Amino acid sequence: MNENNEFNPNENAMSEEELKERRESRKAFSLIGLSLALPLLLIVGLRVLSFYFCPAFNDTDVLIQSLFSLILYLAFIPLGWLILRYVPKASGKIANNGNAGFGLFIILLSVCVELAIVGMYLGNMADAAVSAASGSEVIDLDYVGASPLGMGLYFLLILLIVPVVEEFFFRKALLDILKTWGSRPAILLSAFFYAAFHGNLTQFFYSFGLGLVLSYAYLRTGKLRYPLLIHFVFNLLFSAIPIASEVFLCPAETVSQLQEAVETWIMSLYADYGTLQAVLTENPGIIPAYAVNAVISMITLGLAIGGAAVLFFSKNRVRRFRGDRRLRGKDIGDRVFMAPGIMLFLLCSIILTVLSVYNI
Repeated sequence: MNENNEFNPNENAMSEEELKERRESRKAFSLIGLSLALPLLLIVGLRVLSFYFCPAFNDTDVLIQSLFSLILYLAFIPLGWLILRYVPKASGKIANNGNAGFGLFIILLSVCVELAIVGMYLGNMADAAVSAASGSEVIDLDYVGASPLGMGLYFLLILLIVPVVEEFFFRKALLDILKTWGSRPAILLSAFFYAAFHGNLTQFFYSFGLGLVLSYAYLRTGKLRYPLLIHFVFNLLFSAIPIASEVFLCPAETVSQLQEAVETWIMSLYADYGTLQAVLTENPGIIPAYAVNAVISMITLGLAIGGAAVLFFSKNRVRRFRGDRRLRGKDIGDRVFMAPGIMLFLLCSIILTVLSVYNI
């Protein structure tokens, strides 16, 4: 009915069309949420069971946590991908939207590093606030005391299994579905789901930034090798090399001094070098590992500065495209986050975050 109480057939037709789109969107996002929730449910169950029935399992043991992660990523393939097969994908393939080469790779990597560093600071601040409120301090993994098997499995995970599985799932399988609503919702939702999947505050913020860049890289180029290579280099610079230098180049009893030296070097960018020189003079055994970390820090700093410049000067040059379907900002809460599967996924993510706060 219009304002003159006259019947308008297009009004009812549009209403029915919107209701149909709402149902289809909720169904699609429920399946997406279920594909994300099932692996997390598995990890929640394993962590709770190990905490109450196998107290000998040390939460800081690299081998045990690597085995849990291996189960998580192996659960991705048979569970998540199987469910996503029932979600309709966008029509057509992602086209190569322009020239893509080494220059684009460096640009995307720089932006990725910049956003990740900001995210790490936010994650550490959130962790500190939650720890102060809960009275429980998050304990890091004990890499120095880890077994050779544990370290070998850890490096296999972060350099091969994690990048390959996450990129195929979040950037390939998931984005091929989400792009039906256009590039902007696809990138934002994929990055948010990716961040929430990690199930802890430390990784949430930098994973969101990483997810934004990796999703854009896939949609921008139409090739999975770009996000895959960026992910590999990121893990290499921020995890594998620093941890390997700590484990293999630094005497176990001087690891804390190495960490102090690296933190002091970063502070020395705008302070004097007196404290740093004193630490290195008192602990000469840490110099090889410190040198490696200093080089990596310089590389990441250069990439971060480049990334900040790119974000500032090129923020309006980001390429976007419309999807086959429309998802307006006001519809996201109703069609995405009210979908039962998404609510289950977020509940699992929150539970994992709470477990990580209390080191369970």
